[in-house]
Amino acid sequence: MKKNSFTAFIIFFILNIPLLNSQDLSIDFVEKFTIGERESEKSEYLFGNIRIVHTDKNSMIYVADGSDNSIRVFNQEGDFIT
Repeated sequence: MKKNSFTAFIIFFILNIPLLNSQDLSIDFVEKFTIGERESEKSEYLFGNIRIVHTDKNSMIYVADGSDNSIRVFNQEGDFIT
């Protein structure tokens, strides 16, 4: 079996596993952190295609945006650094 066929089989198998009844499932999203302002027009706070978000030991936040091939750095309060 080819790798792609095997992957497709695994995905098909997983998707057909009976899950919880949708009436029993509830998801609540809680905002924990925001970078920038909701209505900001500053380009450093606008993202097109976020690829990865990473933090370092100094709590700096690195956001890789694939739409313009940039990495933006924010401090732990969400302020744009570079």
